Amino acid sequence: MSAYLRCSWLAAVVFSVLLTSEAALACHVCKQTPCVMAPPAPALECVTEMVPVTVMKTRTRVDLVPVCTKTVSETKIDIEYDEQFHEVCRPVYDTIFETRCTTVCRPLCETTMVCQPYTICRPVTTCRQVTEYCLKPFTELVTVPVKAKCGLCGHKGGGCTCRTLARTCYKCVRVVREVTETHMVTEVQTRMVPMVHWRMVPEQRIEKYPVTVCRMVNETVRVRVPRLVFSCKPKTLVYKTAVLSCDEIPVTVYRPVMKMVPVVSATLPSGTSEVEVGSTPQAHLETPPGKP
Repeated sequence: MSAYLRCSWLAAVVFSVLLTSEAALACHVCKQTPCVMAPPAPALECVTEMVPVTVMKTRTRVDLVPVCTKTVSETKIDIEYDEQFHEVCRPVYDTIFETRCTTVCRPLCETTMVCQPYTICRPVTTCRQVTEYCLKPFTELVTVPVKAKCGLCGHKGGGCTCRTLARTCYKCVRVVREVTETHMVTEVQTRMVPMVHWRMVPEQRIEKYPVTVCRMVNETVRVRVPRLVFSCKPKTLVYKTAVLSCDEIPVTVYRPVMKMVPVVSATLPSGTSEVEVGSTPQAHLETPPGKP
């Protein structure tokens, strides 16, 4: 029973949501989906605009007007050059080559083979026989008298008997063995060793060396001597005075003008009502186009 009540309550909620969604798309004034009421009058706002205006402005001009003239003499200094010729002697340096004979000593190397003795030590092995004496053991049988014991009680009360025993003895034996000995023998041998001898050999050499020779040459030199030349030329001086004059010139200035212009609202996207965006014109201006 509780499950049936729960399903019926859910169906009622869904139906009410569908009804409210259809009513929201209709106009709030005429209650019709396409609104049949006339659009409201556009809102006006005050705008300040800078308007260019041409006005006449007075400007003061200064002109220089000639009053009188005066002629004066002006001294001008010029520089002129006079040419003079002089005979001078200047040195000229020449380089010549002279020959000379010099004696130089050059080293000469000579190599000769010299017999050189040297000492070596070589090992020499010799064998000799050495005679030694050593003790060699041998065994011999010896008869020794032994006192026998009593046969009844075991005490030493019996007679004397002889017994044969083995005895080990050592005798000195001569042994000859070979001993190998190595000795270092000194020998003198000779070998051919190259020996270098240096000696100085004098020789004559002819060479050329430069020699600088100075000689004097006569030459004519042209010299330009400066000379001052004074000349007087007339010069006219003009005296001027300043004269003030006023002129009217047009000047363009900008003045603020108050105007009432209609407010241009932003284009609303399709399916969006005025209530969602705003009821005042300022809301339409502040909302950028394309954004809810």
